[in-house]
Amino acid sequence: MSDTTQPVDTATLLANLKDKAAPTVPTESTEVVPPAQAVPEDQYQQYTASRVSTCLITPSGKRINFTNYQLYTKDSEIIRYLDREIEAGTIGIIKGKILTTSELNPEAAKKREIIEEFKASQEGREFGNTKPTEERTSALSSSQVAN
Repeated sequence: MSDTTQPVDTATLLANLKDKAAPTVPTESTEVVPPAQAVPEDQYQQYTASRVSTCLITPSGKRINFTNYQLYTKDSEIIRYLDREIEAGTIGIIKGKILTTSELNPEAAKKREIIEEFKASQEGREFGNTKPTEERTSALSSSQVAN
């Protein structure tokens, strides 16, 4: 018996396999990404998820954790990523409104409001003992003492 197998050029075979199996490296995207909506320093963008505890990871590896259906963020990278996901039709994420710090913690806001109101009502009044020092430190006479 004779061997009728054709000789194989291993270098060519390996080169062909490498071309087929080479991982594709993403190039710079030509997709126009709108800039994230600017969120002022003391304000947060609200997002709502359809599940109680949702976790997403941005392409750069940053974790996004929704707690009790909600996420409040001022990180422009997270805002840009979530806006893109919503535009792409990701099910279960809704963009909410921009909230101030006082809206996020209504108890602290109410406390500040009450303190400011009290200070305004006490305008011009000296706090503490308002009697002159001589009156406060003098001994009481018998007419000042209740029987």
